[in-house]
Amino acid sequence: PDSVFRGRAFCTLPLPVTTALPFHLNGFFALPSNRRTIWEGTHGPDADAKTAWNRGLYDVLVPAFLGLLREAKRQWPVA
Repeated sequence: PDSVFRGRAFCTLPLPVTTALPFHLNGFFALPSNRRTIWEGTHGPDADAKTAWNRGLYDVLVPAFLGLLREAKRQWPVA
Protein backbone atom coordinates (compact mmCIF):
# COMPACT_ATOMS: atom_id res chain seq x y z
CA PRO A 1 0.00 0.00 0.00
CA ASP A 2 0.98 3.60 -0.55
CA SER A 3 0.11 4.70 2.98
CA VAL A 4 2.48 4.30 5.90
CA PHE A 5 1.17 2.35 8.87
CA ARG A 6 0.96 4.47 12.00
CA GLY A 7 0.68 2.71 15.31
CA ARG A 8 -1.94 3.82 17.80
CA ALA A 9 -1.88 4.04 21.56
CA PHE A 10 -4.34 1.93 23.55
CA CYS A 11 -5.26 1.91 27.20
CA THR A 12 -7.47 -1.18 27.01
CA LEU A 13 -9.56 0.75 24.46
CA PRO A 14 -8.09 2.66 21.50
CA LEU A 15 -7.09 6.26 22.06
CA PRO A 16 -7.15 8.95 19.38
CA VAL A 17 -3.36 9.07 19.62
CA THR A 18 -0.96 7.92 16.91
CA THR A 19 2.63 7.02 17.66
CA ALA A 20 5.76 7.03 15.57
CA LEU A 21 5.96 3.27 16.01
CA PRO A 22 5.22 0.64 13.36
CA PHE A 23 2.93 -1.22 15.78
CA HIS A 24 0.13 -0.49 18.24
CA LEU A 25 1.13 0.14 21.85
CA ASN A 26 -1.18 -0.95 24.67
CA GLY A 27 -0.35 0.15 28.19
CA PHE A 28 -1.93 1.19 31.46
CA PHE A 29 -1.33 4.86 30.71
CA ALA A 30 -2.46 7.71 32.91
CA LEU A 31 -5.15 9.58 30.96
CA PRO A 32 -7.15 12.76 31.46
CA SER A 33 -10.87 12.25 32.07
CA ASN A 34 -11.77 12.86 28.39
CA ARG A 35 -9.41 10.04 27.17
CA ARG A 36 -8.31 12.16 24.19
CA THR A 37 -4.60 12.15 24.99
CA ILE A 38 -2.05 10.43 27.13
CA TRP A 39 -1.43 12.48 30.25
CA GLU A 40 1.52 14.79 29.98
CA GLY A 41 1.15 17.96 31.90
CA THR A 42 1.96 20.02 34.90
CA HIS A 43 -1.47 20.81 36.37
CA GLY A 44 -2.54 19.43 39.70
CA PRO A 45 -0.75 17.66 42.52
CA ASP A 46 -0.37 14.35 40.66
CA ALA A 47 0.83 15.82 37.34
CA ASP A 48 4.51 15.03 37.69
CA ALA A 49 3.80 11.49 38.87
CA LYS A 50 1.39 10.82 35.98
CA THR A 51 3.83 12.19 33.41
CA ALA A 52 6.69 10.15 34.89
CA TRP A 53 4.47 7.03 34.88
CA ASN A 54 3.62 7.41 31.19
CA ARG A 55 7.20 8.09 30.17
CA GLY A 56 8.34 5.11 32.22
CA LEU A 57 5.86 2.82 30.47
CA TYR A 58 7.09 3.97 27.08
CA ASP A 59 10.71 3.60 28.16
CA VAL A 60 10.02 0.00 29.25
CA LEU A 61 7.49 -1.25 26.68
CA VAL A 62 9.24 -0.20 23.50
CA PRO A 63 12.69 -1.68 24.35
CA ALA A 64 11.02 -4.86 25.64
CA PHE A 65 9.11 -5.30 22.40
CA LEU A 66 12.19 -4.65 20.29
CA GLY A 67 14.08 -7.22 22.37
CA LEU A 68 11.26 -9.70 21.74
CA LEU A 69 11.53 -9.11 17.99
CA ARG A 70 15.30 -9.59 18.06
CA GLU A 71 14.96 -12.83 20.03
CA ALA A 72 12.23 -14.11 17.69
CA LYS A 73 14.48 -13.38 14.70
CA ARG A 74 17.34 -15.26 16.38
CA GLN A 75 15.14 -18.23 17.32
CA TRP A 76 13.30 -18.47 14.01
CA PRO A 77 15.48 -17.06 11.23
CA VAL A 78 13.84 -16.50 7.88
CA ALA A 79 15.46 -18.49 5.11
